[in-house]
Amino acid sequence: MLSLTALLFVLLRTDHRRTKFFYAWLFGVGKFGIGVSWIYVTIQEYGHTHPLLAGFLVILFVASISILTGLVGLASPRRRETGSVFRIQPKFDLRICMQFALVWCVYELIRSSLMTGFPILDLGYVALDTPVEHLAPLIGVKGIGFVLAFLAAALLQGYVGIAVTAIVIAALIPLRYVDYARPVDERSVGIVQVNISLHEKWQRAVSGDTFRIYSELTAALPNSDLVVWSEAALPVSMSRLTAALQDLVHQTGHTAIAAGYLEVTKENNRYNSLLVAAEGSVSNYRKIRLVPFGEFVPFEDHLRGSFGFLDIPFNSLLPSDTAHRKLQSPTLQ
Repeated sequence: MLSLTALLFVLLRTDHRRTKFFYAWLFGVGKFGIGVSWIYVTIQEYGHTHPLLAGFLVILFVASISILTGLVGLASPRRRETGSVFRIQPKFDLRICMQFALVWCVYELIRSSLMTGFPILDLGYVALDTPVEHLAPLIGVKGIGFVLAFLAAALLQGYVGIAVTAIVIAALIPLRYVDYARPVDERSVGIVQVNISLHEKWQRAVSGDTFRIYSELTAALPNSDLVVWSEAALPVSMSRLTAALQDLVHQTGHTAIAAGYLEVTKENNRYNSLLVAAEGSVSNYRKIRLVPFGEFVPFEDHLRGSFGFLDIPFNSLLPSDTAHRKLQSPTLQ
């Protein structure tokens, strides 16, 4: 939150639109340059792209997504008074706090929906282990981001703003004793995650051995209401996995098994899917929001020729269609 306070501090010290955009864009470059550096590993190590080219693509992605942060600078509030920002002010300027919080919230909403969405590093996540986290069941991560942006702006309103921030945080402390959960019957859950490298587990030639390992570990668990396998555990078709999981449910005595898998259709379309199988019921879910460069290539249709020229291997996943957006399994009710 203090980094956001620093951003607003420099934005309030200039009225030049280009300068505001540059300051906010530079803030985004630092934020995403550090926070999404793992994309380089995805492109270079698992995509087998040349290190220099992988580095260029990451820099291009960070510079591009930071343009949205630059727009925050353009829409940021203007300070009416001149002089030093840090001084005792008899009147608390609510306009600055509300405008900045609203602009930041709209920015995160846009980033969460553009090109299937990239909500990674949302401001609200930094509220974990703070009194503000207790607002999460009420207003969600985007709402918490609004509150934190408001408080970040309030810290620039002199002693009055600091006092307002302290009062708000203190008022949220009692919320830790509020129980938002609805009591339900206890259920037993087992988790299975196998340490198999991506180079191996997404090869169809070894998918049978991978399934056998998951099956043996699942059978070794005590009878559970639900056994969860890791994301993208197997590269198979839905029909094959459905039959195999239902047989495994019958053999092991578990009520249901939820298996993450790389779904491959007859048309060779690929989805990051989750299949929940129980005796007498099956439900399939396909992931809606995919990770850029990790699960799909932005503007792939336009870049396909360039990727072929540069010899960059890729095989993007597709976002969910309308028929596979919800899990309807009665075992999860």
